Formats: sequence, C-alpha cells, structure tokens
Amino acid sequence: MNGTKANLSTLPALFADCDCKVDGDRERYLETLHAFPLRPTLIVWSGGGFHVYWILRDPIDVADTKNFELIEQVLRGIAARLAVTRRSRKSRACFGFPARGT
Repeated sequence: MNGTKANLSTLPALFADCDCKVDGDRERYLETLHAFPLRPTLIVWSGGGFHVYWILRDPIDVADTKNFELIEQVLRGIAARLAVTRRSRKSRACFGFPARGT
C-alpha cells in the first residue's frame, strides 16, 4: 500500500509540510505557525522542515467524496496561508492510513 489518496479511508488529522530550504525559513515558519489562528497539535522538525498536525477529535471519513473534496480545500487553504511547499498541498496519507474498505 502506498500513501496516495486512493488508499485513504479516514483522516485523523489535518497536516502541512513546511520545507525549510533557505536560510531563515525555520524561524519564519515558526513565527507563522505561532501566529496561525488554529494552534497546531503537533509540530515536528524533520531535519529539513516541519511537519505540522492538527489532530481531529473525530477522524473524518473520506470515503465520502464530498468529505474528501472539502478536506482537500481545507488543506489547500492551510498550505496557502502557511506558504508551504507545493508537495504538501497534495492530500497524502500521513499516518499509514488503512486502505478504503479494510
């Protein structure tokens, strides 16, 4: 199984991937994250950037296409607001989500 949206059944968290490729990016992202209206549940330094998570109280069933489309819009909005990398704007499985139907 790979981490594509075709293999996604539930989403336990919203997420963003903030790559730090330029000097000063790390500090800029931290400032942006601390000023972000929704305080992240978890910020992880990956060695080359931050993985940012907002853990949801109840996981979202994304097998429903309407839910999935809404979540993609929300993730794109978070990415735009944080000015994160293009790669993280894709909806991808972050926690090894089970495949649909399992």
